Amino acid sequence: MRNITIGFVIAIGVLAAVSLSPRSPDAREPSRTEPVYPAGETARSGEEVYQSKCFACHGTGAAGAPKTAAEWAALLPKGIEVLYASTISGTKGMPPRGLCMDCSEAELKAAVDFAIKDVK
Repeated sequence: MRNITIGFVIAIGVLAAVSLSPRSPDAREPSRTEPVYPAGETARSGEEVYQSKCFACHGTGAAGAPKTAAEWAALLPKGIEVLYASTISGTKGMPPRGLCMDCSEAELKAAVDFAIKDVK
């Protein structure tokens, strides 16, 4: 009986180790933070995302959201990557992803690009 118990414990340990080991890069799972589009549907444009998701705050300046060209221009010296990261992670009064949970990172970056296109 003792040998069976020890064998069982060893088997459980091996299974746990195998299931917790990192997978190879080729066995990558789809991202859980990126939306899955229905067949035939593609990513939305930056303008589309901005107008439908971002404008509610950025069109009114709610919670300190940059609204004017001057406000956006003040953020540009930080660099575009910082703007992208702030959009995705959230900053000050802006929640992560601007609460656009069905937006991909590429769509959010395109929305940022659209918002600053006339500010340079």
